[in-house]
Amino acid sequence: MDTKDVILELRTKKGLSQDELAEKLYVTRQAVSRWENGETIPNTETLKLLSKFFDVSINTLLGSPRQLICQCCGMPLDDSSISKEPDGTFNEEYCKWCYAEGKFTYNKMDDLINFCAEHMANENWCMIGYHSVSVLADAVAKGLPLDKEEVLKAMVSSSTIPYLDGTGEYMEKGYVALDHNGSAASLTLEYAYDDWTIYHTALLAGNRSVADTYKKRAANYTNVFDTNMGYARPRYADGRWKENFNLLNTHGEGFIEGNALNYSFYVPQDVDNMIRLMGGDKSFVSKLDSLFTMHLPAEFFAQTEDVTEEGLLGGYVHGNEPSHHIPFLYAWTSQPWKTQYWQREIMNKMYRNNIDGLCGNDDCGQMSAWYILSSMGFYPVCPGTDQYVLGAPYLPYMKVMLENGKTFEVKADKVSDKNRYVKSVKLNGKPYTKGFITQQDIMDGGTLTFEMTSSPNKKRVFNGTDRPYSLSSN
Repeated sequence: MDTKDVILELRTKKGLSQDELAEKLYVTRQAVSRWENGETIPNTETLKLLSKFFDVSINTLLGSPRQLICQCCGMPLDDSSISKEPDGTFNEEYCKWCYAEGKFTYNKMDDLINFCAEHMANENWCMIGYHSVSVLADAVAKGLPLDKEEVLKAMVSSSTIPYLDGTGEYMEKGYVALDHNGSAASLTLEYAYDDWTIYHTALLAGNRSVADTYKKRAANYTNVFDTNMGYARPRYADGRWKENFNLLNTHGEGFIEGNALNYSFYVPQDVDNMIRLMGGDKSFVSKLDSLFTMHLPAEFFAQTEDVTEEGLLGGYVHGNEPSHHIPFLYAWTSQPWKTQYWQREIMNKMYRNNIDGLCGNDDCGQMSAWYILSSMGFYPVCPGTDQYVLGAPYLPYMKVMLENGKTFEVKADKVSDKNRYVKSVKLNGKPYTKGFITQQDIMDGGTLTFEMTSSPNKKRVFNGTDRPYSLSSN
């Protein structure tokens, strides 16, 4: 059923004239007439009204690529942003922003290869950052057979469009200025991560010139860190820090859908240096502890729809993506067992078997993806590396059927709310001391075994090559 058939059948079954249908859909009669002749329906809200009014799916109404909408936020997308799944169904928004938070999965490797190939020239600038580059970098890092030079060319193109969302100023100054963009600090942080993915891909492609350029850009997060305060803070075009700055407020402080208290931890590409900027290990751990245990008064998120009380654990915002990696940051510190504690607290309190069981906006499944990955005992803190940072499993046994015919098992005998701490880990029966596993570890198949206990193993810390990736330390 195409657009023309839908409109004609809707008018016939409901007995509506063009004027009556136009009134119900909040459009002009001329628009209905054009749709009857087979033209497209570009407006997102109209698509939603049609699908609800006539019991058809939005995909049924998508008679041409121009009708595609973002499945994450409902934003209409233009021709340059379109992709399809291998079965022909429309799929643009396995959103670049959401991808950078760890949610992207595929049933088949070919699906991901095709997706990457289509998106190498289709950055849609939905939300903030140019996170298509993160999708591509992760694919390359995890060994998908993509042309690295073509990938790199597309990534550089996406990151050098000067007129989009402060990118020109970012390239000139090394940060986006608050007097020019209300999301300035969060933009700078996310651009720096994206630039790191380009740097890392350039290294894998053997392009030292691009790598050198983007390594410098990947450090731009330092330009919005106020080391006197120990947190990220927006600054003006003349270099001054934002005045009357509030760490707790999620509105009007230079961070989109969040506050400095959470967004300051968004340096997944260089956690070691982020720890230094926040005052060192002791100070960093204290800041993390405080984030999870403090009280965030409602006045500080009343004007931000994506930060709600049911999605808060202390001041930590689990109901929105930019914070989802934070519980795993203890792995870089002297107290990694705290990841194991807070993981389980989040899964117990933020996920319930009820109609409103998710605590926040499940953009393209990110809330659910976090739960699945975390319940297996690991999480991709920095997409673009091949690493999954270890925490603790939630379930005693999980088995993953891999596309190559092998299986990867996770065992955590006697795990429970009481026995939530990891005493030791074995990979395929051998003692494992690293704070992460790799994509290859998983694809090789085998068994990851966690020995669980009721008290933290405070001797189990990660140093040297056992420590997860950081740009400044690798």
